[in-house]
Amino acid sequence: ETHFKVTSFLLTTLDVVVEYFPRDSKELTSVFTVIARSVHPFYKATAKDSPPKIAKEFKEFYEKNKIMRIAGVKQENDFDGSEYVSLPKNESVSVDYLIVVNYFGLRGGFQVVLDRVSHPESPPCLMSLEYIVKAINHMSEYLRVDFLKVYIPQLNEAVLSYLFDLHERGKPDNERLGKSSQKDITKVLSSLLAKSR
Repeated sequence: ETHFKVTSFLLTTLDVVVEYFPRDSKELTSVFTVIARSVHPFYKATAKDSPPKIAKEFKEFYEKNKIMRIAGVKQENDFDGSEYVSLPKNESVSVDYLIVVNYFGLRGGFQVVLDRVSHPESPPCLMSLEYIVKAINHMSEYLRVDFLKVYIPQLNEAVLSYLFDLHERGKPDNERLGKSSQKDITKVLSSLLAKSR
């Protein structure tokens, strides 16, 4: 089934993203941003995809594919797979998108992002940081509020520390384009902080 192959491809791509994220690759970060947007054609939600149907398909995917074992997560008997995502109650969203976002969390992706942003010896370039923050913002629409309340303040602190250090170092990133990126980043951070309250 093409649907399953696309989802499997996206999950495999996320494996690569998580493994190689510690390196500063604008291309890899750009791919992550593309995957993190729910509006792409490879995420198809239809009018018949009611929230109960989405929740059922989400749970079936995790049961059928034993994705928790792949991700190294212990499966509880009553675990529905939604450790990171909040299954929709009254809107239609692609179940594939929810699977991808949740899988990123199960693979340790959110921690890898924090580690990457706060890496003191070789911080990401400003463009990569902007991509990262935007990707997390896209995903945040479907992340559990209890997770956001813990994660977003940590991300905010790491990003603000990065921007402060960038200013202190006076890097070339800090020119006109850099200032524009910094404004975009702080705007997205404000949005994320509002969602985490």
